[in-house]
Amino acid sequence: MTKPVRKRPAEGNSEWDLMALSPAKKSKGKSKPKHKAKAKSSKGSHSQSTLSLSGIGFSPVKVRTTSGRNTSNASSNSKKENTQRRAESKLIHTEDLRLDIPGLVNIAKPRNKQTLNIATAISDEAADAIEATVTGKDSGSKNIREWAAWNPDDKRLEREMEPMFDDYVKAVARHIQKHLDGLPGDQRESVGLTARLLLPSDNHDFSPDEADTGLRIDGALGIVDVDSDIDNLDIQSFAEIFAVAEFKVCPSLTRDALVQNIDYTRDIFAYQQNRRFAWGLTGCGSEVRVALFLPDFILVSPVMHLSTPEGRRSFVELLVYWSLCERDQLGYDTSMRYIAESRCWEFDCYDRASQETTHLYSNAVIANASSVLGRHTRCFVAFPTIEMATTVPIDIHSTEAVVIKDAWALSATGDSESDDRNEAKHLEHIRDTFGGKNLEFPYVYSAVCGDVMLHIGERSTVDSSDNILSALTDESRSMCIGQDETTLPCRIHRRLCQKPVGEPLRSTKSEVELICVLYDAMKCHTALVEDCKLLHRDISTNNILVVRQNGKARGLLIDFDNAVRLDVQKGDSRRVRTGTLPFMSLNNLRGVKHECTALDDWESLLYLVCWLGTFGINSDDRMSEEDSRDFPINSWRYGKSMDEIGRAKGNHMHSADNFSTEILVNFQPEYKFLKGLAVRLHRIIFLHEGCAGAKVVNIYIDPFSDVILSKGVDPLAERVKYENEILEGLRSMMDVVHTFLTKDR
Repeated sequence: MTKPVRKRPAEGNSEWDLMALSPAKKSKGKSKPKHKAKAKSSKGSHSQSTLSLSGIGFSPVKVRTTSGRNTSNASSNSKKENTQRRAESKLIHTEDLRLDIPGLVNIAKPRNKQTLNIATAISDEAADAIEATVTGKDSGSKNIREWAAWNPDDKRLEREMEPMFDDYVKAVARHIQKHLDGLPGDQRESVGLTARLLLPSDNHDFSPDEADTGLRIDGALGIVDVDSDIDNLDIQSFAEIFAVAEFKVCPSLTRDALVQNIDYTRDIFAYQQNRRFAWGLTGCGSEVRVALFLPDFILVSPVMHLSTPEGRRSFVELLVYWSLCERDQLGYDTSMRYIAESRCWEFDCYDRASQETTHLYSNAVIANASSVLGRHTRCFVAFPTIEMATTVPIDIHSTEAVVIKDAWALSATGDSESDDRNEAKHLEHIRDTFGGKNLEFPYVYSAVCGDVMLHIGERSTVDSSDNILSALTDESRSMCIGQDETTLPCRIHRRLCQKPVGEPLRSTKSEVELICVLYDAMKCHTALVEDCKLLHRDISTNNILVVRQNGKARGLLIDFDNAVRLDVQKGDSRRVRTGTLPFMSLNNLRGVKHECTALDDWESLLYLVCWLGTFGINSDDRMSEEDSRDFPINSWRYGKSMDEIGRAKGNHMHSADNFSTEILVNFQPEYKFLKGLAVRLHRIIFLHEGCAGAKVVNIYIDPFSDVILSKGVDPLAERVKYENEILEGLRSMMDVVHTFLTKDR
């Protein structure tokens, strides 16, 4: 049989600088050795290429954007990012990990009955061969035998597990290759549509090209064509990694391995634009677990004990399932494709109103998924043709340019049509309310909005977390429900095309320009509340953009994933914590049941001003790690839990003295206007007569008297009573500040 030869696509600039929209550059100063694996041109040869190929549908090779970074601070910023990432990973591990979920591997179980039969046959063959190796009936691999017999008391080193893992995975891959080679042509062709090999990288304990944080990966699995050379796979980039494997010498270190896996999987989401969910592996002694990274939690399988035949069979079956399942079961988005020859993405954009699908093209990534959990929001500047999308430089002011926002939004009902929190509905409502009016501020305008549709077999289905988890039993699904939840959260994958195209908030050139941009954003916020009865609920640095009109910087409020209709969901808007961690309101952090109001969003604006006032409004003013390490404001992001972060932030906000000595004192000295704005925001929000303070203070009453002790008063609960009065004060204050700053300018 003649075997296909596939070549790696040319490595090109598929990401763009988030600030200046200039072509990306490689993130490291020194060059890395080229990939060792080369495709062979002779017939019958085994070709080698990671499936970052557009024809296969996985992620293209990328390079990291670094333009616009203050290179003098690169090292210190990397250390800060590393500390921050580890803190966030531990927080995720504490609150969002679900251990011992039965049947997790079934999510990768082939749906096609014929393919499943082949997978079962291969699993039987591979498991039998490994049993023969372990029991000594077959010489096999010494490494496979040693992994099954691993004893933590032997004081062996972690790195000794790496060749054991490699040999195990390669042994299964050889059985897959051999079995498929032996199938009749028509049967092989039907399976070949989805078949692939999972192989370990030749690199171990390595730092991928994009990793400038000092993090090193123990092992990684890559995806290659089913006819590839099994013994040569050189992974250099996060864009090439299917799953990270972390090893520890004993099972007691499983939690440490999971925390590290969380760290690294974050970059898989960041550098693979078409990654819907991700898989990961831990090997702790002879105990193997598989992890599934979803937007709301991380699911971890029960232990696969490689010391037992049952555990070895389970691990083999997982590897075979991954090799034969459909691409969406691996976590890849089949509704977007990378066109290698044009070096751009093609998107299927379904519109809920017209029920038609539009194709758009982009090679300008302006926002990556920046975390393991959450909405995994990605944004692209897109055009209706490949030629327009690949013109350099791209014209973000073109009337044809749109921003594609791709995100996993929480759904209250699990159905887009009945979901009043559907962002597509919100954008249509904004368009209908504001359309044709001469407004004082820019606002986001929707072009095409709808759910992402996946084509599975001969049917189309909405891409949602419910569909991903449909392979689990009801019992397993119930185990995914968090301690403070009553139902399993549902997220729907949505793709929204919007105008105008803006630039990040950090593109502002001065604190005056920044405050003017914030002013526009909050003017829009007020109109949304009053005219559209729509509450945003996620004021953050990522959700306010800069739109330059006639040389003037204007503010654009975007991202209505977390928004709620006040006229529909009154009193029912506090079911989940919403927002971006450093900017979340105290009500959100504490998970309390006070009514969500516009004051929560203004509170987030205060935190945004404090954050930028401390760490800098752009890369030129960026605060170094050494200078900011001990600042109390770091606790807004580094806390061990949401409650701990809420307590720290509440203490900072509780009084004018606390706010001054803990937060204002660390503002950059040249930011006098930002500091003045922060003082005014804090005074109006937290020091209003009748609801002053930010935490409950129990009133001491003489225990020898007959008076019952009072629980005290929560100022945040009392604040709701004064909402309109406080909002009027905030809006008037912003008008005064804006007038002062723009007078004679």
